[in-house]
Amino acid sequence: MRRLLVANRGEIALRIMKTARRLGIETVAVYSEPDRESPHVKFADTAVALGGKTPLDSYLRVEKIVEAAKRTECDSIHPGYGFLAENPDLPRACEREGIVFVGPSADVMERLGDKRFARSLARKAGIPLVPGYEGEDRSPERFRVEAAKIGYPVMLKSLSGGGGRGIRVVSGEGELFEALRSAAEEAESAFGRGDILVEKYYPGARHVEVQVLADEMGHVTILGERECSAQRRFQKVVEEAPAPFLGEETREELFLFARHLVTEARYVGAGTVEFLLTGDGPFFLEVNTRIQVEHPVTEMVTGVDIVEWQIRIARGESIEVLGSVVSPKGHALEARIYAEDPSRGFMPQSGKVHLLRLPEGEGIRVDHALSEGGSVSSYYDPLLGKVVARGGTREEALDRLRMALKKTAILGVRTNVPFLVALIEDPDFVSGRYGTDLIENFTRRWEGKKRGRRTLPFIVPLIYQGESFLRSSLPRAFFNWSSTAPLAREERFSIDGEEVTVTVQPLSEGRCRVRWGSDSLVVGVEREGEGVYRYCIDGKEGCVFSALLDGDLFLSLEGEDFLVHDLTYREGGRRRERPEGEVLSPIDGRVLEVRAEEGMKVNEGDLLLTVESMKMENRICSPVSGIVKVVRVTGGAQVREGDLLVEIEAEGVAKKA
Repeated sequence: MRRLLVANRGEIALRIMKTARRLGIETVAVYSEPDRESPHVKFADTAVALGGKTPLDSYLRVEKIVEAAKRTECDSIHPGYGFLAENPDLPRACEREGIVFVGPSADVMERLGDKRFARSLARKAGIPLVPGYEGEDRSPERFRVEAAKIGYPVMLKSLSGGGGRGIRVVSGEGELFEALRSAAEEAESAFGRGDILVEKYYPGARHVEVQVLADEMGHVTILGERECSAQRRFQKVVEEAPAPFLGEETREELFLFARHLVTEARYVGAGTVEFLLTGDGPFFLEVNTRIQVEHPVTEMVTGVDIVEWQIRIARGESIEVLGSVVSPKGHALEARIYAEDPSRGFMPQSGKVHLLRLPEGEGIRVDHALSEGGSVSSYYDPLLGKVVARGGTREEALDRLRMALKKTAILGVRTNVPFLVALIEDPDFVSGRYGTDLIENFTRRWEGKKRGRRTLPFIVPLIYQGESFLRSSLPRAFFNWSSTAPLAREERFSIDGEEVTVTVQPLSEGRCRVRWGSDSLVVGVEREGEGVYRYCIDGKEGCVFSALLDGDLFLSLEGEDFLVHDLTYREGGRRRERPEGEVLSPIDGRVLEVRAEEGMKVNEGDLLLTVESMKMENRICSPVSGIVKVVRVTGGAQVREGDLLVEIEAEGVAKKA
């Protein structure tokens, strides 16, 4: 293997290229128009433009990927995860062109990618299955009968693909037909197939997966298991290895099931066998025929580079040297960083990264493809990267992950880092005894309040001054200077939209007394480096990251991010009050469906339109009851955050003259 094309983008493309380079293999990147300046493009030895903006026009085009490989004389292709990673058309095309595909054969991928076949294979191997129905009769009436046999609640799942798409939980028969329709439509859009199966749904069960490697000689190596129960909308958020409080007997049983399944399937490559652990016992879920997002936690505790062994297996090498099972040493946890705003219902976010600071230290690993000044696009998945921490024990790993997340600053794009910090500090997570309902239950309790909100009013005025002096020609000695006794001044600003008024009284040595409400505290702020300030409030010290852009201050304090508008010197920073019937786009994205029509009567909460962003569909509902006056967008239109979409005349509001 001399030259490898990585048919992916972002952090996984970069991660694969780093291992390939270490192995002495040249790398070729592919990229869409929005990714032209992305880090994976710059890191690769060669890069090929695919054209297009959306995945359908670029990373999902098999013929473009193969043509790029041929043009650059690549002898191999690695698919990463997502996009074409589980599409058998890619390995099939590679086989036709004499290119090595780093992964299983097209036939094996196709069979295991079909959940119906995978369940039959598991049944043949003697592995217990979640009670369900995946027969040929796809009629709603047959599903009604089968769901009644299984017993509610049930889960509807796409027979193809994963990632939380095409999944619905149904609590009773009255919800079934609508859930079938919407799940099939989403599966058709995401995977090109709308076939659905129905399974028993077990609230609060555990989701545990086994990492395997298998070579052409029939050797199978088990690299342990991962706990993946911390999920939101059926997408993993935090993973760990090994799974806490997993009995040795259960662990051995899962390993045995995984070994039997990959042997029965004649699987070759790296794969993951997923299980559901319930009070009724362990059940087989599915097989993932690719590298997983969460593979770093396994690498951290086993010392095995999974990407390296994917390449070695593709080259025909034996894994016998690894042995039958690689036992973990220590514990590792991974937190996925998503471009989403937890305070706004986890709405996807996009934009420019103004400041980037990522944690370092013993036991810390960060996989990402971010860059200062780079952009986060609305065309792709919101996953930005992963922060991984390893320790000798789970407690040590958890402490390191907590500190690492608090040192993570991605300013300019809202992320879920504050939510992650709060989640891993939650007693249910700390205990290690949790199931797939963990995040749903935690989110109900979590108020989204940021602890740093009480600190910022005292330090914001001094950071503004520090940034202003950096941009002026005045010497540091003039900071807080006055020809007479220092005068107190009033300053106004908003923090995440909430207006704050403080009084600042300059003291000696760059300190100030800041009064906010009933509190009056002595504050000192010193700049430690580009975008980094250390503060001291009445003897309590801390660190804050900042970026000033057009008078707006982006701040990160212990993993929590804030946007500050100056209202003292920039009255334009005060946002105008918008009529309650104006409906703005909360995100950048593409309009999928418009239900609102001019003249239509709507009630508060009625669906007006759906906007897709980062592969997620976002329902935009009416904020008021009234009459739709103007609809400003149509299906397929691209919109930016803040664009006016619909105008509604609220009930009780007099018509304008």
